[in-house]
Amino acid sequence: MDIIFEEKVSGATKDREQLQKMLEDIHERDIIYVTNLTQITRSTQDLFELIDNIRSKKANLKSLKYTWLDLSEDNPYSQCLITVMAGVNQLERDLIRMRQREEIELAKKEGTI
Repeated sequence: MDIIFEEKVSGATKDREQLQKMLEDIHERDIIYVTNLTQITRSTQDLFELIDNIRSKKANLKSLKYTWLDLSEDNPYSQCLITVMAGVNQLERDLIRMRQREEIELAKKEGTI
């Protein structure tokens, strides 16, 4: 049986009802399909916690965008690639926040806000 969980809030927040329902409903050998791995969570730590949770239930996670993703234990490359991708994703979010702070400071100095 397929169950679709569709989240309506950003992956940047931890309080996501549909994600929590999905995690509670996972059973052994379930396969969780996501459109894009980076939309599940935005921090490296949260991503690894989520992956550990899924693995502890002996389930698998597959991404439609990142087809190389396979949490099965016989795929040693997947963990390495997840780590790199999560790190790059975290860097991107941090750079966005840094640029936002810089723009706000500049606007304050120029008196536009």
